[in-house]
Amino acid sequence: MKYICPALLLFSQLLLSQNTQLSFRPLDAHSLQSLDEISVQMGDSVFVGTPTSSGEVVFEALPMGTYDIVISALGYEALTLTVVFSETQRQNNLGTLAFFPLSDIIEDSVSWVSLSDDKLD
Repeated sequence: MKYICPALLLFSQLLLSQNTQLSFRPLDAHSLQSLDEISVQMGDSVFVGTPTSSGEVVFEALPMGTYDIVISALGYEALTLTVVFSETQRQNNLGTLAFFPLSDIIEDSVSWVSLSDDKLD
């Protein structure tokens, strides 16, 4: 009997985690085109997904808990969000997420440095 209780606890956790879902539609902020491959980091785990025909990325069977997740795509600025998976909130639809190309961030940084240098002269 001592061994059955831990086994049931583990099994119930696995069943609960299988009903969780994270979904969103990742787009390029300028062209509004769907992005090809998305990574989601939750703690030490990284999940990789590709959009469906409707442009939505869906991750299922995620562990229960509250997470600061990092959503990223190659060549784009990453987004950090907090999501909660609980018995009462098993699905998180984040809607449409716009990703800005890293080149935009680099250009903005160069412009800011240039303006700062002009003020110093």
